[in-house]
Amino acid sequence: MLKSLDTDGIFDPQTGLLTRDSFWRDLKKVMAESADRSLPLSVARFSFASTTDERARLDATRLMTRLIRNIDFAVRDEDGAILIVFTQTDLRSTNVIARRIAGMLRNNMLTPPGAGEPPSARVTLATLKIGDKLDTLMLRVAGGRMVAAE
Repeated sequence: MLKSLDTDGIFDPQTGLLTRDSFWRDLKKVMAESADRSLPLSVARFSFASTTDERARLDATRLMTRLIRNIDFAVRDEDGAILIVFTQTDLRSTNVIARRIAGMLRNNMLTPPGAGEPPSARVTLATLKIGDKLDTLMLRVAGGRMVAAE
């Protein structure tokens, strides 16, 4: 909450991640910079099964704030999925990072009472290609073509 107040509402007080408006603004800016400087940029989408309760999903977003690097940023999507932008990171490195984060989430997310198996995240990756626009990049990451971890 204090972080959100100190930054004039850039961060969501409930999750600690960026607000949607801030996320999309920063993503457009980083995409332009990456294209101009020929720097790698990758996006990961962590989605959870529909059986995962809201408390566990919120716990995952709070854990995510501690797991990502300072140069990366993330947002919680309307469906509860988490989008993370990995700046200056190619797809191979993003795959390694995403697997580690998914493992940390699996081991540390709150498990609802009576649930036999801990919730797990499905991870989809996409990297910025030459000529990509925001919508084409998001279509690839939301389309579920590349699964890095389950």
